[in-house]
Amino acid sequence: MPSVLQPALRRLLGGETRAKVLGLLADATVPKTGYELAKAARANPSKVYGILRDLADAGLVQVLSD
Repeated sequence: MPSVLQPALRRLLGGETRAKVLGLLADATVPKTGYELAKAARANPSKVYGILRDLADAGLVQVLSD
């Protein structure tokens, strides 16, 4: 599947999967699991979990537990 992100936007967002995950998180009205995000983004769950870990390490998302 060809990338639809402009090169400058790709550098800023870090790739298409990261951009999709960020968009889904921005639109979310309730917390989402990594699996839910991966399914919605049509992405590999392990890649999405890695993105979420990076975002959590940067303090941009919060990990919630049951």
